[in-house]
Amino acid sequence: MRIRNARPFPVALQLAFGVSFVAFLIAQGNHSLPPKAFWCWSALQMLLGGLLIRARYAAAKKVFICLRCSATLT
Repeated sequence: MRIRNARPFPVALQLAFGVSFVAFLIAQGNHSLPPKAFWCWSALQMLLGGLLIRARYAAAKKVFICLRCSATLT
């Protein structure tokens, strides 16, 4: 038996969150966001952050797999 992660690390979600956050900081630094867009973007960031936390938590779990047949053991 060997140990592996239960799920792969959420690279695409991490990248989407990072790009969105940097774009938010740039747009907010230029004061080019109207208040409604600011709140909508903040809500999107909160949603992406929550999904990222859940995905990282799931990826941190470990499972045993069989070396011979690669089946997941519980």
